[in-house]
Amino acid sequence: MQQQVTLEPGQSQQVSFGIIPQASGLYSVVLDGLQGSFMVNGGQGQWKSPNDNNDVDGKWYAEILAYDGEINTEAWTKTPGAWLWLYTPGPKSPPVSKVRVYCGTEVGGVYQDADIVIRVFDESIDDYVPVFSGLIPKLQWVELALDKIRYVYDIDISWNSIPSGGDGCLFELQYWEV
Repeated sequence: MQQQVTLEPGQSQQVSFGIIPQASGLYSVVLDGLQGSFMVNGGQGQWKSPNDNNDVDGKWYAEILAYDGEINTEAWTKTPGAWLWLYTPGPKSPPVSKVRVYCGTEVGGVYQDADIVIRVFDESIDDYVPVFSGLIPKLQWVELALDKIRYVYDIDISWNSIPSGGDGCLFELQYWEV
């Protein structure tokens, strides 16, 4: 749609445009060099699990159990700082607004709160974005909001610290696809 408006210096006039989006997703708008965007949410969204992983440092065990849909199975590491990358299904990275994690740190058969760090890889900016770093209450779902909707290629988790003889235990990690 094209509109033409003529203004004298110092005048202003509101102009509006209509759009009927055909699908959910992020839409870009460009008007005479000005850029913006808006998100069309096609519904409530839903929790989804990653579908693959990469044990970058080779320091994780049973990685597939971190996204098998069961909170009574776990992936684990003994090494603080060892990253586990959990991939979202392709071929396009989904729009994600939050992640949730169910984890704990196990020492001698007793679970403690987990000192973790989570980041996401946002494909739209081709870079990592921090989500959270600190203590997570043990053995309960904890939701962590992203700063905005991101097109997430992978979700990465690592433990900041693990007591001697302990394990960082990741029972489940999921993302909210909008």
